[in-house]
Amino acid sequence: MANNVVKIDPFKVQKAGDTVLTESQKMEKALNAIKDYVNNTKSFFQSDGGDKTRQNFNSSAAKFAEFKKFTDEYGQFLQSYGKAQEKLDDEIANIGAKIPKL
Repeated sequence: MANNVVKIDPFKVQKAGDTVLTESQKMEKALNAIKDYVNNTKSFFQSDGGDKTRQNFNSSAAKFAEFKKFTDEYGQFLQSYGKAQEKLDDEIANIGAKIPKL
């Protein structure tokens, strides 16, 4: 029976973590811009409908904060996993280099 081995590219995993964190920051920046617009714009947003819109948006901000926390933790996990895998690969290579050739 043959064993299958899956090799994970640590650089791709770290890059994925970087991408997750970057995109999370972009989403936060965009939502903050919308929040500032909604909270600081006159006309419709100063009416009763605007109060309801502001209230709904602000309550969804807490949900996004929770989502962002999870997303950031996932991105950090990918980064640290990639670094750990890279370190393990280096250690195995170093041990292999020390084994005398037969």
